Amino acid sequence: MYTLKLKSEEMLAEAKEELEATKRRLQDEVEAHRAEVAEVDEDIECSAKELQLLKHYKDKEYPVRQIRIEQLKETQEEAQTEQMEELEDIEMQVSEEREHYQQQLLAMKVDLEEKAAEAIVGNVQKNTQKQAVQNKIMKKEIMIHQKNQCELSEAISELKNALGSMRQEAQSGRRSSLPLVMKHNK
Repeated sequence: MYTLKLKSEEMLAEAKEELEATKRRLQDEVEAHRAEVAEVDEDIECSAKELQLLKHYKDKEYPVRQIRIEQLKETQEEAQTEQMEELEDIEMQVSEEREHYQQQLLAMKVDLEEKAAEAIVGNVQKNTQKQAVQNKIMKKEIMIHQKNQCELSEAISELKNALGSMRQEAQSGRRSSLPLVMKHNK
């Protein structure tokens, strides 16, 4: 019986140790679970605050901001429309100005061409007039030279006749043709 008692005391001691170990293990687990619960409680409280904030935002701020967003979108669309219209107006004005300047350039080109043609024609006319005047002068000079040539031809002819007469007179001894020669030399 003593062995039985001893064994029972040993078993009791082991059971007590096991009980103490289980208590400690359970207590540690309970503490861990309490920590987890506290952490979960903290997460729940944080989520509740976020939820409250979101509810407040959803109920009060969101509609105001949503309206403001819609207004900004409309304003943006109106600005884009106005910008497109202004761009079309500017493009039209640029096109009109370009056309206007092209017409001016064309008119200037035509004007310059006309002035150049007038200058060329004027120079040609001046040159033609100068040539005409020179031609008249040359014509008069030719006529004068022809007249002089005719007169000289007549004088040469008369001189030849007079020379022929003088030879005959010299042969015949008369000198009456000398005054005639003197008359033509003057």
